Amino acid sequence: MKKVFYILFSLILFSYSIIGQVNLKSGLVACYPFNSNAKDESGNGNDGTINGATLTTDRFGNARSAYNFNGSNQFIEVSANKFKNNNYSFSIWTNPDEIPFINNYSYPFSIGGPGGDQSLDFSNSAYNATGWTFGGYLIGDSRVPFCHQGYLPTVPAWFHIVGVRDNNTMYLYVNGQLVMSENTGGFMPSYGNNTKVTIGCRSSLVQFFKGKVDDIHIYNRPLNAAEVKALYNGNTPPIITITSNSAAPCGGDKITFTANGGSTTSTYLWKIDDVTQSSKSKALDYTSPKKTGDYQVKVAVEVTDGEPCFPQKPSKNEQTFIIKECISSDKILIPNAFSPNSDGINDTWEIYGIKNNADVIVEIYDRWGELIFYSKGYSTPWDGTYKNSPLSEGTYAYVVKSSNDLIFKGAILLVR
Repeated sequence: MKKVFYILFSLILFSYSIIGQVNLKSGLVACYPFNSNAKDESGNGNDGTINGATLTTDRFGNARSAYNFNGSNQFIEVSANKFKNNNYSFSIWTNPDEIPFINNYSYPFSIGGPGGDQSLDFSNSAYNATGWTFGGYLIGDSRVPFCHQGYLPTVPAWFHIVGVRDNNTMYLYVNGQLVMSENTGGFMPSYGNNTKVTIGCRSSLVQFFKGKVDDIHIYNRPLNAAEVKALYNGNTPPIITITSNSAAPCGGDKITFTANGGSTTSTYLWKIDDVTQSSKSKALDYTSPKKTGDYQVKVAVEVTDGEPCFPQKPSKNEQTFIIKECISSDKILIPNAFSPNSDGINDTWEIYGIKNNADVIVEIYDRWGELIFYSKGYSTPWDGTYKNSPLSEGTYAYVVKSSNDLIFKGAILLVR
């Protein structure tokens, strides 16, 4: 019994691993991202011929990145030579302008001709199908098996529709979720005569679709549920973060900002304080200007995936970085003596070159190592007192620390 259980468990685990595999490039016959044209970006040369359809915005708001169809005579046609497969998958994004009249349907995608086709359509109770529908004729069987959503969705809105067919079953997915499956009895699909691929109407040039269509993927194999989900989630952009090679950069420093989270095919658009930068890579080298006082720079990046068959919405991030006014060792002057005797000359210990630097720290110690003065920013120079009482003449130790880790140590002589 243990041996039988182990074999059964192994088979279940193997089946689960196969179901969970995702390889969206395997079996890809054609893909149409509609980036200003109807070119097949899979590299297989199945380019479309446009018949009246017009470019429009896609679901991300990008101009000239989807096609609009008027519902009466506009469509895109593709040669069907590589599309007549027994097992296949159709994936489209579509946004209908309207619901078809009762007992009618419209076709955003179809492959076939007189006598048979395989299609995705939008149905309003036609032939007992409601909502998004996937169906196809059979060779050797008069049935036309189909899967349908079962209700009319609210439009206009973008929908991801996938039809999958294997040897025995048809599956319909809407927005990444399986909504119905139907048995084909093992009969092969029929594509009719004079087969053509049409986007925006049925292959017989009827039942025209009114609305937008984008990002079509055609496969010569059945996709699994994980792959359908991956196609649907392809519009989910990665999370981009911006990091700097310096935790506390100073004015005048060369800083490298890095965008994290993109892929090897991503392209980058950088902006500093809304000014576009020349770098197109994940790293941006920027020399910060020297200014009086600390200041902020706004760093923004837009990351776009460069693979046309699997586009993603551009990812954006914007972060603010603080640039410090840091002390330069060649510009700071620290006197080694002062005379706080109220004669108006050298009455305070002035340190030159750190004015307006809020992060500078000044510490003064007596001969026994007791801290007698502390200031951050040093807006008020030391006047030779401790707890409001004048100190005696003598030598005192000082430490001056800057925000860029410069440290100055020495002795100062207090003379009355």
